[in-house]
Amino acid sequence: MTTHPTTTVTRSATYPQAVERLLDAIAASPDYQRTGVVTYTPIPSARGRWQAGEHTCGDNTINTAVRNKLVSIELMGPKVRTLALAQAGLDHIAARSARRAGNARREADAR
Repeated sequence: MTTHPTTTVTRSATYPQAVERLLDAIAASPDYQRTGVVTYTPIPSARGRWQAGEHTCGDNTINTAVRNKLVSIELMGPKVRTLALAQAGLDHIAARSARRAGNARREADAR
């Protein structure tokens, strides 16, 4: 009997695009790079929307990231949320970055 080795490919989880943008925004934030946290405050004219610097997102985006243990959240009051990347969020960003670099390398090799 012939056996064939199998390869198991581990893919990182896929999250909604808004969650991916939230993770990217936190990681790229100068506040996060300096202090390890990003402070989101509510947008007065848009109920359920939060802003940190140029990035805005909704309650559901933050809640999805927290529920999937990608970020940790500290409620500093009704008008302030402090977010930080959890280990799963850091791992997810690293895996996406590696995948993007591999894709870019393959595209460059194909030219």
